[in-house]
Amino acid sequence: MKKIMLKVFLICSLFVTNTSFTAYKKEGPIKVKVIVRIDRLKAISKDACNAKMDFKGAITIHTVKKSFPVMEGNDIRPGWEFSTPSAQKFINIKIDIWDDDDALCGGGDDAVIVNPTGSQTLSISLDPNLPGTKTTTVTGKKVSGKEQAEITYTTTIISAL
Repeated sequence: MKKIMLKVFLICSLFVTNTSFTAYKKEGPIKVKVIVRIDRLKAISKDACNAKMDFKGAITIHTVKKSFPVMEGNDIRPGWEFSTPSAQKFINIKIDIWDDDDALCGGGDDAVIVNPTGSQTLSISLDPNLPGTKTTTVTGKKVSGKEQAEITYTTTIISAL
């Protein structure tokens, strides 16, 4: 009788231990810090008004957006940087660049194509489980009537401590 009760106790103990472990086990993506920096913008096309680009930009990480002021020149190194924590399954980044036209050139903002597919927004998706730093250079696809540039950007993922 003692042997049978001991076996039942051990089986119950193992079951309860496994159940409680599963109930408290934390699942899901790890929390990281994401840093995106625009290192360089080099005009491929010329501004139709004065042959000089007036670059301005925005970086969006998930749904949080940071805008950056105008910098004039056809080959600039703006150092625009945006960082934010993330606990998402994937890190979604969007970069938008415009040429800011002043009143003498008709005003308004012209989209600058920096995406090799020809769309205005450069979309990037990163895996938070792969920490590190990566620098990438891409050239926007030539699209008739649109301004085009080459962009160099750096992404960094830092694992939470």
